[in-house]
Amino acid sequence: MIRVLTLMITAAVAATALLSAELSAHIRGTASGIQQESAASQDVPAYHTGAPKEPLPKTLNPDKFEDPIAKNAYAMAARIEEVLYQQPCYCHCDQTDHHASLLDCFVDSHGESCDICQREAIFAYGESKKGKSADEIRNEIMDGKYIQVNLDEYRTVIKLDK
Repeated sequence: MIRVLTLMITAAVAATALLSAELSAHIRGTASGIQQESAASQDVPAYHTGAPKEPLPKTLNPDKFEDPIAKNAYAMAARIEEVLYQQPCYCHCDQTDHHASLLDCFVDSHGESCDICQREAIFAYGESKKGKSADEIRNEIMDGKYIQVNLDEYRTVIKLDK
């Protein structure tokens, strides 16, 4: 009886040690996953460092969208395709949708419902109208200045200069 009890206690101790080791490894793995995700979210998303060498794909027609914010963002994007080609998109669609720059968000329908893409495109359009270069705009986007764009100001379709 004592021998059986000793074997049971030994087995319980061994099982506890094994579970403890596995739990500890899981916690370490989870913690490192969070750090990696945190570090990845701070990385600069994909963009092109210079002007395109080939013709760019066209953005979707703004008239395709009912939402006035989307309509405005797509209309602005269509006027600055080369600038958007050289901008990162901080919704990190480079990782989720394999986009190579902010332009890709407006070549497909991704920009329709993404407020980050919309803010960045509207911001880039405004800065471009001020005469800023794609590099200057990119630096401002990287600094997070696009976040200041108030999308409520674009709830009415606006007429853009040609």
